[in-house]
Amino acid sequence: MLATSLVAGTVVTGSASAAVSSVAAVSPAVNAAVDAAVAAGVPGVVVRVDTRGAVQSATAGTADIATGADITPSARFRVGSLTKTYVATVVLQLVGEKRVVLDCPIERYLPGLLNDGKRITVRQLLNHTSGVPDYTQDPSLLAGVTSGRVYTPRELIALANSMPRSDAPGAHWSYSNTNYIVAGLLVEKVTGRNLATVLENRIFRRHPAGPPRETGRPRMSNP
Repeated sequence: MLATSLVAGTVVTGSASAAVSSVAAVSPAVNAAVDAAVAAGVPGVVVRVDTRGAVQSATAGTADIATGADITPSARFRVGSLTKTYVATVVLQLVGEKRVVLDCPIERYLPGLLNDGKRITVRQLLNHTSGVPDYTQDPSLLAGVTSGRVYTPRELIALANSMPRSDAPGAHWSYSNTNYIVAGLLVEKVTGRNLATVLENRIFRRHPAGPPRETGRPRMSNP
């Protein structure tokens, strides 16, 4: 298993060579890739390779762009899109509890939320065949995030609704972050609780390792 994290933030200036963990040395190719990522402007990189019990790791760059502190193999980072796995799991739990039907249109649960919501099913949201545009492709999003704006899920969906759809529902696979914003709202609507509480109760408390320390993207309220 190869796990890689890129630490978000302002571009780091100056050079930074890979510092390999004492666990074991990674290959020269991995070291080169780590250095290249930082040279390209990524503030910090952590790479961990687990192979049949053997652990290797490499780091480069900084963990804190304000202080310039070096990043370490044990650095914490935001889980980002791994959150989608948790949301999908909860939706399928609700399907198993007969509270959600995979092949029902999302309009049944969240009327008026999506353009074409009467033709888009829950299943299509989960497997990225809904044809719903990805809100991250809207140029105004980055400007908003950079200025410190905090977006609500419905504001992000509104961005997607203003964009041309990528395909007809069910026609093709196309990765869209909007699908899981909608899935998160579905979970909240069906359970009557906010998504963070649902994930805590259904996923994190049941895992012996406990909940992750950080989730989501900085200054954006998305699942």
